[in-house]
Amino acid sequence: MPISDLVLEKIEEYSIFVDWNMAFAGKSMGNRHLFRVNKIAMHLHDQEGGDIDVVLAGAWLHDVGLVEGNEGHCFKGMRIARELLEKLGVDEGTITKVLHCIEAHDGEVEATTVEAKIVHDADTIDKMGPLGAIRHAWKMANIAEKRYTALDLLEMLPDHLAERQAKLYFESSRKLVDKYHRAMREFFVNREMARKVIHRVIDMARDGVPSDVIINKLLADESLPVEFLEALEEQSTISLLQELG
Repeated sequence: MPISDLVLEKIEEYSIFVDWNMAFAGKSMGNRHLFRVNKIAMHLHDQEGGDIDVVLAGAWLHDVGLVEGNEGHCFKGMRIARELLEKLGVDEGTITKVLHCIEAHDGEVEATTVEAKIVHDADTIDKMGPLGAIRHAWKMANIAEKRYTALDLLEMLPDHLAERQAKLYFESSRKLVDKYHRAMREFFVNREMARKVIHRVIDMARDGVPSDVIINKLLADESLPVEFLEALEEQSTISLLQELG
């Protein structure tokens, strides 16, 4: 059986439940990452084609392996997703396509289908710019064995963001992140301000504040650079996609 609207609804419900209640020991309650990735994926599908049902199933399920920890979560997610999709009666051919979206979403495995490339790029776009810097700092504060400082992360973040951007598959994806990448270059120029922002993110993350709540707190801080705040708001609300139609 292919992926029907009812099956897709069950996939969405399951993925959100896992992301909010089980991944990161429930610390990511209210996280909007999956919602944003799906909207970005739909936009990229309009540009690049592919099977929309596979794209959306892969976009919802791509992080399901986080329930068993971050390390190797792409491959853990394949097993968990297979169990779910088989229970939902999805045919083997479609399951294989969805599982490839999951295994390739983090760049550890090269995507060979348009659907997997879309899921990879949609996930990567949400990890670019100010939003990506905040989410990565939050993640490192919650999962890393080492207790990273703000200065540690400031050394890591520029290379991390650049590496992720370099792996984007589509020109349509690169166009979406150009503005966000420019905002981050300006952000990193003022190292003292950048250090204070990352320090705030780390402190709130360790206090159990979800990343999207942190994002909203930063958006209310008028002392931050205008370009940084504009890019962060566009990313968090996906308003750029609305402008593009």
